[in-house]
Amino acid sequence: MSACVDAERDGPFGSLVDPPALSIDEIGTVTAGAERTIAGIRSECFGVEVGPAGAIHTVGWCYSPDGLLLFLSDTVEGGRVVTAEATEVSRGVAEGDFVVPSG
Repeated sequence: MSACVDAERDGPFGSLVDPPALSIDEIGTVTAGAERTIAGIRSECFGVEVGPAGAIHTVGWCYSPDGLLLFLSDTVEGGRVVTAEATEVSRGVAEGDFVVPSG
């Protein structure tokens, strides 16, 4: 049995699928970070930090030159920590990957 994850449901990976909670004006300044190599691909990283003392929300992203999200870190001070990092990237997809199993 399989089930879809509700995109607006909180959970351990909610920050990966939830709609953004802040508008661009509320986010503040996004800073460029160092380049990293992730899954063998050079990536450019960015970060932002918002919120009052004791509840700082820090988010970092790394993207490949062609826009693949390779790394995400989402941390709320004193609370949630979510990190996702690509370990392997394939630019091709087999037709069989799109076949829905019967049953």
